[in-house]
Amino acid sequence: MHIKKTKEIIKACRYCLMCKHVCPSGSYSYFESDYPRGRALIMDRVLEGKQAYSQDMIDALYNCFLCGSCHAHCEGNWDLPQAIKAARGDIIANNPPQRAQQIKQSIEKHGHPFLDQELKPLEIDSSQPCALVYIMGPHIRFKHSSIAKAAKAIIQAAGDCFSVLEDEPDCGAVLDLLGYRNQAEKAGKLLFETIQQKGPKTVVVSDPLVYWCLKNLFPAWGFGLPGNISLEHLSTYVLKKIQAGKLNLKKYDKRVTLIDSEYLCRFSGLCTEPREVLVAACGDNFVEMRHHQNQMLPTGEAAFMFNGGKAHGGVMGKRIAEEAVVAGAHTAVTLSAAAKENIEDSFSGEVVEFGVFVQQLVE
Repeated sequence: MHIKKTKEIIKACRYCLMCKHVCPSGSYSYFESDYPRGRALIMDRVLEGKQAYSQDMIDALYNCFLCGSCHAHCEGNWDLPQAIKAARGDIIANNPPQRAQQIKQSIEKHGHPFLDQELKPLEIDSSQPCALVYIMGPHIRFKHSSIAKAAKAIIQAAGDCFSVLEDEPDCGAVLDLLGYRNQAEKAGKLLFETIQQKGPKTVVVSDPLVYWCLKNLFPAWGFGLPGNISLEHLSTYVLKKIQAGKLNLKKYDKRVTLIDSEYLCRFSGLCTEPREVLVAACGDNFVEMRHHQNQMLPTGEAAFMFNGGKAHGGVMGKRIAEEAVVAGAHTAVTLSAAAKENIEDSFSGEVVEFGVFVQQLVE
């Protein structure tokens, strides 16, 4: 069992209630099994051989949004999401949920996890060899082409040539979060090899989940990008170009706040760069919400693929929208398409993805 490797985490969390108030899935359902302690108790029973995974137990472990709020607020630094991911690996090996199987099949057949066969990928003409490769990821490539088009405009405005990958392979992040470890590594290896064939000096990514995968999962799988290839989130790329005087942004005169990303800030340590870009354009009009950076409210970047989907995301988005209103923001800038989807129905102001926002201000 994979959870044997996380035994200490499970034992520490099974009787602790200290992070209950920050768990978004428990706050949605109010089921004890959907709170961190409830999930730890489930895994403890399995670990001790007292019970096999029942359907209700499986549902509870897949209802977790893997947002990391419990870990971020834990005084003991116990990484319960790590144990939950391990449990999902055990479940996949023995009794994979039907929805997980459907998502896996969709990724393998269509290149995306959305269970919608009608989605068509964005095609960008970039046949010329360039030192910069832009990675879209399925959320952008199949559902939010405006983000990729904005990134293209920004890169070109900065005077750089860029290319994309033909039939861009999936990075493996969703498969990993579902518990399909072997298949995730295989998918990631294909993307890694495809990137290497392009021979870039810089890889730029907009999607936080994809950035997290390339930055953290690839090295864990044994094939991290070599040192001669720089991996940059679009916010890092933009900030560097502004500082080098190669990209100028018009001043934005309305109050703006930033919706932090679990997978960019909390899990990848990239919190300040998007802020510095917004401050460069907005100055004193940039305002922080009460909960930000590592103490952020979860946006649901990994929740869209699991049980509840849009409904759960809407609950998280409403809480964020309320804080943005209290902060006095007219515009909320998100770092992922998933976050934008979750908040836009609840916020009375404008919700804009980071790259699209920056592109609108490029002089």
